[in-house]
Amino acid sequence: MDWALHQHRVRFDIRAEREEYERLFAHQARVLHDRMARRGDTDRTRHPATPEWEKVYRELAQERRVLHQARVLSWGKEKLYYYAHKLAS
Repeated sequence: MDWALHQHRVRFDIRAEREEYERLFAHQARVLHDRMARRGDTDRTRHPATPEWEKVYRELAQERRVLHQARVLSWGKEKLYYYAHKLAS
């Protein structure tokens, strides 16, 4: 059995689910957030602006990740030439 994909058989309790949502909806942080959103020009779902250096860093990190993945995926082909070269010399 693949435990990463295993899902426990738990009965769904609609009353407990509703209580949890009502508790979260009435939570003080949520109330404060809503009040701030009403008073100002802010949006609860909007993320703060990302600094320019972080954008550059994320872009470089993404390039490094893609290059690494390309090297890993092509290692089977490289290995053939690498070992062929080793055997020849």
